[in-house]
Amino acid sequence: MPRWIYTAPPDSCAESEQAVAAFFSVLGPEFSIRWGFPYEDQGSVWREGDFIIQGPVDPIRAQTSGLAAA
Repeated sequence: MPRWIYTAPPDSCAESEQAVAAFFSVLGPEFSIRWGFPYEDQGSVWREGDFIIQGPVDPIRAQTSGLAAA
């Protein structure tokens, strides 16, 4: 099960978001999912997005792209 970071209680969210969260719940513990996050759109209006998913990084790709820890 992934690690969840909530902005609001899950049961207060729309049913469609709850269905997507159920789909994501099969991911492993190496994933972190933030449910609800603020962002600024191109018109400088602050909005709330639904999900950000962070998962494991392939160490070879990280090294060749400069993302690996020094």
